[in-house]
Amino acid sequence: MLNEFPLIIVDESTDARITEALTVAGYKIFSIHELMPGTDDIDIIQLAADKGGYILTEDKDFGDELVFRKVSHAGAMLLRLAGVDIEDKALLVLKAIEKHSGELINAFSVLSKKKLRIRKKN
Repeated sequence: MLNEFPLIIVDESTDARITEALTVAGYKIFSIHELMPGTDDIDIIQLAADKGGYILTEDKDFGDELVFRKVSHAGAMLLRLAGVDIEDKALLVLKAIEKHSGELINAFSVLSKKKLRIRKKN
């Protein structure tokens, strides 16, 4: 499913080593940190909508926009992995995307150390 997974728009709140792990694994990445630093959440959501991209973030404010305000998006994952070392964070993200790629599209997901919650859009 690697080649079918959409472009991943990585918010600058996400550790660059996670971006690197996704790139090494062969995912298509658009790094906000590298290409558009300082971009606000709404503009990142619009960019993802324009590019058909999937948002990866550690910023919980995205949840407000994507879930409660129901802004259009192709999918997003919020990482709630405080206290997890970076190698394990990257591995958890890779495993979640590899194992659940089809379910993640058009859903807002929250990845924690113990589980992945996937909330499909209504």
